[in-house]
Amino acid sequence: MKLLPTSRPRIFEDYPTLAIALKNWQHETYRLEDLTFEAGEEVFLEIDDEEPTVLSESKARELNLEAEEELANLKDSFRDDIPLLSPLTTLIVDKSAASFEDFTKQIGKACSLLARELDWSEFAIISDCRRSILSQDNDHPPVRAAQKKLAEFGLTATAPDGLVVDRQGLEAIIGDLFWIARCNASAPYTFVSAKGSSTVATLCKYGNFHFDFYAEDAERVFEMAVPPAGLSIVPDGMCYERFTHDSSISGRALDL
Repeated sequence: MKLLPTSRPRIFEDYPTLAIALKNWQHETYRLEDLTFEAGEEVFLEIDDEEPTVLSESKARELNLEAEEELANLKDSFRDDIPLLSPLTTLIVDKSAASFEDFTKQIGKACSLLARELDWSEFAIISDCRRSILSQDNDHPPVRAAQKKLAEFGLTATAPDGLVVDRQGLEAIIGDLFWIARCNASAPYTFVSAKGSSTVATLCKYGNFHFDFYAEDAERVFEMAVPPAGLSIVPDGMCYERFTHDSSISGRALDL
């Protein structure tokens, strides 16, 4: 079984489609214009403030510089020849299960079967920015167990490295990664891609994969591999909470 901690630059070199996907994601998600403050704006500077602060010009400038620095620290430096491209098509794929606990026990085998159908043998797993998948701690028992297991395989709470795994390694940890995606609301998103493929998956808190395709025929080939793996394509292209009646997620928390 292969589970190898690997630097982000190394992953981008070996998985160019993943580099394209993350470059586009960071361009669309981590935008300075969404974090810009203006003088006169009312802002709660601390979580326990009872009244908002009216920003002066100097305070607004200070906050904008802090936001710019924070974004610069989050975003990767990609090679100039990595294009800024959106995916051609997207599919949402799920696995039927009685509960999320059952889902996390079954999804590893399903992923292994899907990989065999598509002749995928090696995978990169990486966060959507320069923060660790384990950057948020959570005491919810299944999440704590998942964090412990991933740490044993080389991930840390501080280093933004990813993992390179084989089919057996992917099968062993994908359920744990879904616990992180479901319950750690402040953690970065997790991306997965097979070496040599033009397909990138994002893990969703609802127990789905969001598959993005970057080549013309990739979706058609992928669709044929889904049923033999025991997976399903969500017909309306929308993800939703399917394991609880009231849409609440037990153990989900923000890192405030």
